[in-house]
Order: sequence, then C-alpha cells, then structure tokens
Amino acid sequence: MEEIELDGSLGLGRGTNLRTALILSAVLNKSFRMKNMLTHHSPQGLKQTHLKTIHVFADATGAEVKGVEEDSTELCFEPTKSFSLKKATIEVNENSLSLILHPLLIAGVFSEQKLKIRAKGGTHRKNAPPISFLRETILRYLRKYVDDVQLSTQKISFTKDDEGEVELVVKGKTRLDDVRPIVPKADRLVMVKIDFYASKQLEENGFVEQLAKITKLSLKNKKTDFAMRINTKYAEAKDDVCEAEIYAFYGTEEGFDNTRAVIKAKTLRAEGEELRIFEELFLKEINDFTKDIDQPSIDISSAELLFPLIALIGGELPLENAVGNNEKNNYAVLQGQIQIANAFLGEGACEIQSKDVCSVLVCKGYSEMRFEGAISIDDL
Repeated sequence: MEEIELDGSLGLGRGTNLRTALILSAVLNKSFRMKNMLTHHSPQGLKQTHLKTIHVFADATGAEVKGVEEDSTELCFEPTKSFSLKKATIEVNENSLSLILHPLLIAGVFSEQKLKIRAKGGTHRKNAPPISFLRETILRYLRKYVDDVQLSTQKISFTKDDEGEVELVVKGKTRLDDVRPIVPKADRLVMVKIDFYASKQLEENGFVEQLAKITKLSLKNKKTDFAMRINTKYAEAKDDVCEAEIYAFYGTEEGFDNTRAVIKAKTLRAEGEELRIFEELFLKEINDFTKDIDQPSIDISSAELLFPLIALIGGELPLENAVGNNEKNNYAVLQGQIQIANAFLGEGACEIQSKDVCSVLVCKGYSEMRFEGAISIDDL
C-alpha cells in the first residue's frame, strides 16, 4: 500500500494534525508516515493521550504501527481495513477525554458497526474543548449522517485530581460514495445559549448566579431579537473552578435546523485566584463575542473539530474573522489540517476561499475527488 508522507509541524504542529491524519487514514484505509510530530511542544513528541488514541485506531483498523512510544516524533500507521470498532474502554487519567473521543466520534460515522465507548478522564480541562462543547457543536452537525449518536457525561471532572466518566455511542449510516455535503443555510441569529459549569463551592456564595444576572443584562442591550438561555451545573471539585461556554445558534425564519445550522462557540475558564478577575474577563468576552453576532459564522475551534468530517463528505463552512491571537493561531492550525487532507484526497480537495463578508472553508469531499460528474457544492 502506498504510504502518504506527512509533516506533523504544519500549522502550529499540534496534536490536531495527528488526529486528522488518523481519521482520514482509518476511514479511507490509507497508510501514512508522519514526521516532526509535536516538535513545537516542550517536551516534544507523543504523550499519553496521543498514544491511547493511536492504539484504539490501530485496533479498529488492524493497523501495523511504528513509533508508538512516549516522546516519539515520527509515526508510521498502516491500516489493513477501514475503521470498524464495536466496544472500547479508555482511561486517560488526568488528561482530556475530548481529545481522544472526538476523532473516534468522526470515524464512527463511517463504521459498519455500532460503536460504544466508556471513558474515564477529564471532561473539562484547560486547553482542550470540554465534552459539553463537542455535544453542543459537533454532534448537531453529525445527526444527519448517523442513525444514533450519544455523548453522555456521567461524572464531571474539572482538574487532574478529579476523574470524569463519559459514554459515547455512534451508529453510523454514511458511506463515502453516497453522501450529501454539509452546506449550512442560516441568515439570522436564533438563540444565544450560555452554560456555566462550576465547582459546588461556588454555589454557596452565589458567584455564578451573579454572573448569570450580569450576562442577561448585557445581552438584553443588544438590538438583535433572539432567544436567550442560561444554564448552570455544579459538580464536586477539589478546587474552585468556573467554566463558561457561550453558543450562538443561527437559522432561518423557520427557526434552527441542526442539518443546515451555523453555530459559533466560545469557552472561558478560571480557577483558584483567577476567579478574582473572572467577572471582568467574562464580560469582555461576551462583548467581543457579540460584536459581529448578527453575521452567521462558525468559530475556528469548531471548524477544526468538524474539519475531518467535511473533508470526507464535502461542503462549506462560513468562518469567523481571525481577529485575536487565539483565532489567528487556530486559523493556522486549520491551514495545516487542509494540507494534510489534500495529501490524502488530492490537491485542491479543501481550501479557504474569500466570499462576501467572510472566509469560507470549501471541501469537495471524497466522492467528487474520486468520481467524475459527482455532485458539486455549487449545484446545491
């Protein structure tokens, strides 16, 4: 089998490159060799979560692998079949569960077997999307392509001293040669939803309730007419922690439709002494988030997570403008993913185009790249 050569330092050299390559390799049954993996990190190379992810994907594809060891910066992955996995139990201890469940969630869309995974580890960790973030964004886009998908949290975990529990179930129905591309249809803001997750200690002093009140007042000052929903959930934790997840849901006059939706999201977290200035930081984030809230677009973080799926099935996503440093960094990561996808699917399979008031991620998908006369995004 021909081996695809990949550079793991593309973009910012994050683990996103590895996860993207594993998904595409597993679904397309194509081998790859990735060099320079995580060389921008200190220490460099593979860590526990990366190794667990590789092992699960190797089991699901019968792959022969080389370089699967801690601190390795080169990996050879040779699948013998397309992704197919029935059950798995995963423990990543103090690390984030979302970083391992996300690629399995996407690959499970194309699996012939119903996938069920029980996992223990972090549900809400620094520098990683929370499990609830995956549920509110990625799962909504996936429902069109599966018979069943569930991502349930039995126990929340904020810090490395707390162990969370999550169950993932995916029953796919999508075949690569018979798919409809993702083409969102949204021209108006339908709802803003804010979910607060906090340690139980903060319930007693009313810290989160005060944030919720201030948030409502701030959002009511916006001229746009939209529904508002604010939820709070507390969990046991050894430290004081508060996390806010902000979602903007876009739709049409008929309302919000998961199959054609646009979702913009943002997360903010503080713990310990950081909570002293959290209210100020949170209000600033709310104001920044709502500056161009009338313009339907998807945040770059969500686009990164959704990218492997849209690369395979095709479609287009309107992207938020990369203004701050975080957005610019995430934009660079997305550019790296595009190069990896094009190595698997063919040059020009995915690209970012400038259209109207924002940039748009456009992917032709596996079918169009393979078969002449396949459906074109422009025809939809």
